[in-house]
Amino acid sequence: MGKLLSPWTQRWKKRWGDERAQSLVELAIVMPLIVVLFISIVEVGAALRSYLIVMNANREGARLASRGQFLSGTDVDVDAALKVFDWAAEAAGYEMSGRPFIRFDNSQGDPNAAGFLTYIPIDEDCVPAANQANPTTVSIGDPYLGTNLARPVSSQVDAAALYVRYCRDLRAINSRRVADGYPPLTSDLVIVELYYRHEQLLKVPIFQLPFVSFLLPDPIIMHTETLMRLASDARVR
Repeated sequence: MGKLLSPWTQRWKKRWGDERAQSLVELAIVMPLIVVLFISIVEVGAALRSYLIVMNANREGARLASRGQFLSGTDVDVDAALKVFDWAAEAAGYEMSGRPFIRFDNSQGDPNAAGFLTYIPIDEDCVPAANQANPTTVSIGDPYLGTNLARPVSSQVDAAALYVRYCRDLRAINSRRVADGYPPLTSDLVIVELYYRHEQLLKVPIFQLPFVSFLLPDPIIMHTETLMRLASDARVR
């Protein structure tokens, strides 16, 4: 024969059982949101990491390009431009699998990057060189980034706007230099652009749904751009 419980004990057990059931229901409702939030944090963190790596690699490539090593007269030398982007890929390092983080071709895995190197010559008197109206641009890598993009990536450099801006600044600088007895300067520009295809890390199916994928698409197409003036000892005329 079971032990009889006091009315107070019966009420307490009933209340405790109701609270536990309510907690389980609340946990079942909240847990998917917590999981999605955790996955989102992981994916956003991975995307930010990739962007920082690509941005640093882009800057390293621009530093090399600003030394003028890729120039041949007033034209961009393609072979030397390849060295600029090889340097950028080397600066990005390697994945855990051993593949280069940035891959411009399929020699070491699926390509995931494309680069654009633009050279804009600006003379001391701000008269554009022969190729200023159509600046020299060299593209490296797969413009589709190894995936089915709707259209290939392209350079976003507005050469005309850059020419007007830096020509105005150069006139002001050279007017002061000439007044002080110094020779005028030139202001050739080099712009390095890098596109990178970042794919989701965990590939969770929920992020493939239309009402979620626009917040965190897969893949994410990243674009970085660095502009530098050519070093004075590297200008070729």
